[in-house]
Amino acid sequence: MVAVGSVAAFATVALAGCGGIDTSEAEDLFQEAVEDLIDEIGADATVESVECPDDIDNEEGEEFECEAEVSDGSTVTGTGEVIDDSDGTVIFRPEDFEGMSP
Repeated sequence: MVAVGSVAAFATVALAGCGGIDTSEAEDLFQEAVEDLIDEIGADATVESVECPDDIDNEEGEEFECEAEVSDGSTVTGTGEVIDDSDGTVIFRPEDFEGMSP
């Protein structure tokens, strides 16, 4: 199980697509954030899959949940937030991630 602790880093990038946030780019960003977290805590695990919703509105303050399945059998969930709707900037804060055993 990946133990999720407090990590100072966060992931942010502009992801605006046609009419909303580009889901595949949100998934890529979340995967990078989870991989960074795994490296930070020194876990012997890799991200196997990531899923974010397909209907993320590009509205400042919009929150959405993504989920990553990890090779050690754990699941990491995290909340993304649109922090700038002019370009679709999304942020994931690893300190808000939750890990749990299946």
